[in-house]
Amino acid sequence: FRTSLDKARAARKQVDAGRARVAEARPGTGPLSDQAWVGTMTGLIEAAAKLRMEAFAPTDDLEAAAFNNTDIKDALWMVSEYAGRERAVLAAAIAARRPLSPEVRSRLGEYRSIVERQIDYLDKTARPLLTEERHKDVAAAFRTTWKKVQENFLGEFQQLREKVYAAADTGRYPVNKAEWLRRSTAAIDTVLAVNDSVSRKATLQADAAGVRAHWALWSAIGLALMGALMAGATLLLVWSVSRRIRRVEQHIEQVEKYNDLTLRLDAQGENELARLGRAFNAMLERFSEIITGVNQAAASVGTGTAQVASAAEQTEQGVHQQHTDIDQVATAMNEMAATVQEVAKN
Repeated sequence: FRTSLDKARAARKQVDAGRARVAEARPGTGPLSDQAWVGTMTGLIEAAAKLRMEAFAPTDDLEAAAFNNTDIKDALWMVSEYAGRERAVLAAAIAARRPLSPEVRSRLGEYRSIVERQIDYLDKTARPLLTEERHKDVAAAFRTTWKKVQENFLGEFQQLREKVYAAADTGRYPVNKAEWLRRSTAAIDTVLAVNDSVSRKATLQADAAGVRAHWALWSAIGLALMGALMAGATLLLVWSVSRRIRRVEQHIEQVEKYNDLTLRLDAQGENELARLGRAFNAMLERFSEIITGVNQAAASVGTGTAQVASAAEQTEQGVHQQHTDIDQVATAMNEMAATVQEVAKN
């Protein structure tokens, strides 16, 4: 496309330069001949047509198949159709040995104009597309059939047409009806053979597009399945993590509610939850050791308190015994005093 665009720009510059030369020329001394001007304009028209065809050229097999089945096959159909109409009109004139009237010549000229335009389109547009190396077998078949078109339809048959038209003023045609029909039909058949080549290429292109679409479909299905598996794995992972976090929460609640320090979390693995479980278990283990130590200390204090209480009780009993002994001594002393007084009286 870039090459065609550059050629179109160059052709436009040539036309602009030619127009400038014509505008600057003095009367009667034009710098461009009619032939040169026609050649310059023809170059621009052909370059623009080529650019337009490149802009709308197919870019993949599916577009190429559609292009072959619409534009190219339509062009081939028009060639065969209007060549067939010319064949029928001339066959009737040859059979009757009748000269061609101006009206008939004009109608045949319209037919041939359509044929030549389509032949030019096929040669400049279809032939490069149909001889691509992607489908070598079809390209070879197209080259063969197009060569037959050039040799027969545009070669031998064209020479016969010229002779027939040269004799159209007198009706003395160089062939009879049967010969004309045979040779014109053979020439048209070469065009139809090209149509078969286009059909085969369109079929290959459609098949290639179908294969790519098939692979694209399976690729999409595979990606969808992978996405579903990844989504399922993600959900499973989220569920597993949520379940383990919920279990941590439940263990903490049980420890708080029942003061049960024997509970332990699942600490298997090397992920964050496993490390959290190990830290939680170590914390409970440490708490258990602290509480055990506190209990042992409390028990030791209780034992010491009991011993102190026992000693106090024994001290109290000793004090009580001393009071009793003192009372007894006082009583004895009183009795001795009374005895002494009584002895003194006597």
